[in-house]
Amino acid sequence: MSYDSLTNRGDYLSPHYLAEVLPRELAKKDGLRTQWAQPDKEGTPSPVRELRALKRGYFAARPDLADFAQRAADGDPVSEDERRSHDKAVKKQNDDVLRALGFAASRGVVDVQRSGETFGVPVAYQGQNVVAVDCGWAADTDAALDPDRAGRLLDPVETGNNERITVGAKLVRWLFDTDEPPRYVLLLHGGVVILADRLAWAEGRYLAVSLDTAIDRADQPELETIAALFSADVLQPPAEGGSEQLAHWVDESRKHAVGVSAELREGLRESVQIIANEVLDRIRSHGLAPGDVAEPGDLARELGRDALRYLYRILFLLYAEARPELGILPADDQDYMAGYSMQRLGELVARRLIGEEARTGFHLYESLDLLFRMVNNGHNARGNASTEGLSEGEGLRFESLKADLFEPSKTRLIGRIPDPRSDDETPKLDTRLRDEALYKVLRRLMLAKGSGRKGKNQRGGFISYAQLGINQLGAVYEGLMSYSGFIAAEELYEVAKKGDPSGGSWMIPASKVPFYGDDVFVKEKDENGFPTGERVHYRPGAFVYRLAGRDRQTSASYYTPQSLTSVIAARFP
Repeated sequence: MSYDSLTNRGDYLSPHYLAEVLPRELAKKDGLRTQWAQPDKEGTPSPVRELRALKRGYFAARPDLADFAQRAADGDPVSEDERRSHDKAVKKQNDDVLRALGFAASRGVVDVQRSGETFGVPVAYQGQNVVAVDCGWAADTDAALDPDRAGRLLDPVETGNNERITVGAKLVRWLFDTDEPPRYVLLLHGGVVILADRLAWAEGRYLAVSLDTAIDRADQPELETIAALFSADVLQPPAEGGSEQLAHWVDESRKHAVGVSAELREGLRESVQIIANEVLDRIRSHGLAPGDVAEPGDLARELGRDALRYLYRILFLLYAEARPELGILPADDQDYMAGYSMQRLGELVARRLIGEEARTGFHLYESLDLLFRMVNNGHNARGNASTEGLSEGEGLRFESLKADLFEPSKTRLIGRIPDPRSDDETPKLDTRLRDEALYKVLRRLMLAKGSGRKGKNQRGGFISYAQLGINQLGAVYEGLMSYSGFIAAEELYEVAKKGDPSGGSWMIPASKVPFYGDDVFVKEKDENGFPTGERVHYRPGAFVYRLAGRDRQTSASYYTPQSLTSVIAARFP
């Protein structure tokens, strides 16, 4: 799970890895939890026990530290003696924190080389891979980064030419540019610790913890997570050599994020085909051929674009509902959760779809369409006396998003379109997506692949979009930019090197099948990803969406969708 005491800025670790995978790593037979249990039994406290023991001394000193910080913030006069006394108290707190995390406090001035010159840097600790420096007292991360107050260094660093560094964050950048830079710098703020990694700091990615929050709560799993991210046991290389534990977890987190993204990307790719073929079937149900609506090439491009945009509306809402602090959806409203939410739809698609009416109805489509409109146009919005005929007051409320992503005209082929047999431009052809198609789509986007036996066709639990980072969603979109769609003119079979389409695949006509060995044919997979043994093939008139090669990856179209990231980034905490 995630903790409000921890700040994982810029997805230093993927949110899903931090919340779901790391706790499992700690609980392994040879994991840190086991390693820490032994010294606890022998009377040598582990970092977890030491962090818990900070509580009494920290909260005894906290009132005076907080009072001084507030007076300084208010601009009240502070004497030099008061400041020296305060800084001394903060350094004592920092020493206590370092000892709790397993670092032997070793204050002094360290000589560092930079561009051929030697500079003295006052530190609270220096060891293999790690340097710790003292900054102003803070109880939360945002305050700790204020360069005018808690973000200041208690001991400024002289850098020559009458220049000096007075802010902790600037010293981090400076240290990472020295001739032999440390891998990690700890900014100590008494109640906050910020962990800067040389390989991530320039990208705005770092970890921070509010000990003020965590040690007051004294929750065992939370303290274990903090110790697993900030202690000497994970920041310094093992005695037998090799990389430090945190570096290993960062690498595994990156790989894990790629794996999660790949599964979601495949679900989206399949869903694009499902939606596009559903629209083609709906057009045919009106007695028309797809070519009557548009030229096949133009129609295929628009179908692929419309389907992908429709799917990203769903992804956006899944993410927004899982992150109520963004304020996009009223996820704390019981009426919303019971009657309109993505969670409600998830509960529906987690069940089996039974009966002709359930397959051919439009409940899922109409539910999504209503939600799309309320998000885009607003509903009972504040400060708007009339939104779709509703006056301001109590009740369900959506603030108008007015995002290009939700503009109805951007999915022209999904819903209702003009009949080319009529001169009337009023949309008459019903191309709404039936429940059977959206049932398959929502299961792919909301439920993880199951781990049951082949043929059971059961998905796993719900995907936690709260633990998926914006970077992962962007990477999923970027990966799909490498795909292109077309409408098959004849029966086609899919082939790839060793039957693996992940590096690109090709289509061959049915007449050429006898000339290929079975090992090159891409095989169908069931809903859980188990191969069925059947070859992937497409009937004439089917929409095919496949990896087109590297041309799209290296083109200017390879980007994260602004319609998705701009809204989320603006509201991201």
